[in-house]
Amino acid sequence: MMNDISWKDTTGVISTKMNLPSLRQDLLERKRLKGLLDQGMQGSLLLVSAPAGYGKSVLVGQWLNSRKEPSSWLSLDQTDNNPIIFLKYFIAAIEQLFPEACLQTKEQLKANGFSSLPILTNSLLNKINQIESSFILVLDNYHCIHHPEIHHFISLILKYPPSALHLVIITRKDPALPLSTLRAQGQLTELRTKELAFTLLETEYFLHQNQFLEGQINRQALLNLQNELEGWAVGLRLISLILFQQANPNNFLFHLPEDIASIEEYLREEVLAVQPLSVKKWLTQSSMFNCFCFPLVEAVFLSDGMFQESDFLDMMNHGNLLVTPLDEAGKWYRYHPLLRKVLLKQLQEQYRPQDITAWHLQASQWFESEDLIDDAIAHALAANNVIRAVEIIEGHRLKTLNAEQWDQLEIWLKQIPPEILQQRSPLLLSQGWIACFRHQFREVALILQQLEDDPLAPELLAEFNSLQGIVFFWEGQAESSLRYLETALASLSETAHRIRNETQIYFGLALYICGEKRNAIQFFTADRKRCHRNIYMVKGLGLLYTLSGQLTPALEIAQQVEKIEPVNHWAHYLQGAAYFRRNHPEQALLHFHCVAESGNLREVRLIIDSLIGLTLTYQALQQADSATATMKQVLAFARETGDFEMIAIAHSAQARLALLQGDLFSASQWLHSFEDTPHASSLFCWLEVPIITQVRVLSAIGCKQSLQNATELLQPLREEAESLNYTCQIIEIGLLQALVLEKQGDWEKALAVLESVTLLAESGSFMRPFIELGYPLATLIRQLHQYSPQCCFKRRLLEILNLPTKQSQFNIQMVEYLTHREAEILEMLSQRLQDKEIAKQLGISRTTVKSHLKHLYQKLNVHNRRQAVVRATELGFITPIFKN
Repeated sequence: MMNDISWKDTTGVISTKMNLPSLRQDLLERKRLKGLLDQGMQGSLLLVSAPAGYGKSVLVGQWLNSRKEPSSWLSLDQTDNNPIIFLKYFIAAIEQLFPEACLQTKEQLKANGFSSLPILTNSLLNKINQIESSFILVLDNYHCIHHPEIHHFISLILKYPPSALHLVIITRKDPALPLSTLRAQGQLTELRTKELAFTLLETEYFLHQNQFLEGQINRQALLNLQNELEGWAVGLRLISLILFQQANPNNFLFHLPEDIASIEEYLREEVLAVQPLSVKKWLTQSSMFNCFCFPLVEAVFLSDGMFQESDFLDMMNHGNLLVTPLDEAGKWYRYHPLLRKVLLKQLQEQYRPQDITAWHLQASQWFESEDLIDDAIAHALAANNVIRAVEIIEGHRLKTLNAEQWDQLEIWLKQIPPEILQQRSPLLLSQGWIACFRHQFREVALILQQLEDDPLAPELLAEFNSLQGIVFFWEGQAESSLRYLETALASLSETAHRIRNETQIYFGLALYICGEKRNAIQFFTADRKRCHRNIYMVKGLGLLYTLSGQLTPALEIAQQVEKIEPVNHWAHYLQGAAYFRRNHPEQALLHFHCVAESGNLREVRLIIDSLIGLTLTYQALQQADSATATMKQVLAFARETGDFEMIAIAHSAQARLALLQGDLFSASQWLHSFEDTPHASSLFCWLEVPIITQVRVLSAIGCKQSLQNATELLQPLREEAESLNYTCQIIEIGLLQALVLEKQGDWEKALAVLESVTLLAESGSFMRPFIELGYPLATLIRQLHQYSPQCCFKRRLLEILNLPTKQSQFNIQMVEYLTHREAEILEMLSQRLQDKEIAKQLGISRTTVKSHLKHLYQKLNVHNRRQAVVRATELGFITPIFKN
């Protein structure tokens, strides 16, 4: 524990939740149950499931002490029913045994504020599987967990159990896990009420452990006790406490109440009643805390100094009061739930509501002073003082943002009634920043609308201006963005480090899109020492170079970011995107994997684009199955976000993949359901831009109307990209312009457009955009190469496309016009369908298919099916799957 009273580490983890239960000296040794637990080490799961008070945690704690394997314990509660918080503690529990095992995942989790976790959980499972030493992990109080994604994570562990992990779950009810499957596979060991209940022999032995009772309990009294309690461990312990006060223990055991639940009354009348008045008062008052320590109780109740810490510790450790120590130092404790229930009743009965309210407020102040903000807010709300809770959040929101614990801030905000939250500008701004960091800029704009008429203090106005500048940036209003961001930087609070960093990134990028590239670079690098230290400034510079199409410096900057912060997802994304665009798919794959496995679910646009980059890279490597599987992951993740924009982007990428895999039909089907207009927010440096994919599909269809539609989209799209200086997108758009012009027969203009775009691409070594368009574009590149045969860039492109640098002797213009039926059959040939399959799909005879093939071979001047596909690919009649 930190400075004797702190029970949280710097990451917000309550360390005492990972302490093994403190075991009393008078505990009964239950060898038969420990033997069952030993046998369970052969399976995937040890499940200890029974109602409260059956000694589940005590038994497992005893068993762990008898095992040689290292073990870690995690006591769960209702606050852990949040996937992010649960995984934070899960990782912390593993780190107690293997400090280096989950470092990367822990850093990834820091950046997380989103509740959907498929990527993160897969990554964490892989990290656990790399642990070689056998260990035991206990999840106590698992009945507090209800979130389906947490159950999914645990189910994943049970389905693919890491070889070193032995998982133990302690719960009051069966969890939503695949228990039937595990049972059928022989992978489940279960200890339930039947096994945990004390036998008659164990009951007798337990009572006789106490010298006061030894020899005083006769057989009949013991049988009656066993019949009434049915082996209920905590009931037995409570009865043993009461027996101390009985002159005739046997008579008491013969006349136990019919309703054992009334044992609460015995606690009230027999256990508590005998305590000194001052102790009884103190016990009753302190029951308002879930967990307590002497400094807390002293601050709230014992200001007169009459009750000393030594008295407190003596009572906790030797008073037989059913309290549980929560840390090895013996500072923090909690009452047994049954005892606390009795004490809370007394609290309500004996004290005025206004007194209890005042104590909650005092507790709130103490917890805040110890930086235990969750508890401070909880006690403020328990006092029905929402304003106090609001003030606590407002006082700690910047610190929480600086620590990038946005998920925690969001949990606090959700506890505030909406009608109050809407009246508090700092809280609305906090919501705005959370939405901003998640790239939910439409939501940011809506929040800013609510604040437009509010009189804001200078520091809050600076935050407003910053958010407004960021919204303008994504709307493509560069000058307005720059103006607001510059104003914000002049007034932002010195303590708002994270907000200032974000504002600086956007200010530098706004300078760039306003045409002030040199000033933007100077801003990011003005203080090189500061720039190297400030990860955000380095990231901003990397984004600038990516947008400007300078992939070499973009790579260098991203690598610099990675050195400073190895798990930085933007560093890996920028490297993955640069390597992909330069046609280095193997290297791109590594970095896209790092982002995809990072679990950074806050910045969903980044994750979506990284997963799409991973999909396209697999396809570039001719790993079509992996590309298809990753595409399914993209779609699943997009749906889980619930963000319609992300879902639209995922479907766009699916259509793009269909094109690359030769499935024009599926891509065309998507086209009918897609509507969009050029917009700055959709461009940026993203690999997948739906409106660009729309043009790709229109170009691939290639009919007069689709080419006209493509032309109408391309012009405003290029104007938008040029106005923002998004060179990386100008290259993509320009290549499509050249291709569409060529298909429309305007070769001269197509070559002119291609020449200008090639110059941009060559300076940044952009190759993948050319390769993706494939053979249809290659004929233009070859024509352009004839005018500048010394150009290494064009020659390299033609080599990758497997096209000779000189025009083939076969004259393309001599090819006769293909009929619709011949074109259909040609497409089916490229899919390797046989005559019988073609006939069945087209509803014609095999003889008719052969007749069409004969005419097709003649028109293409070939002799067989394979030659026909190769020739048609060269001519751009079908979309190839080509080698890199």
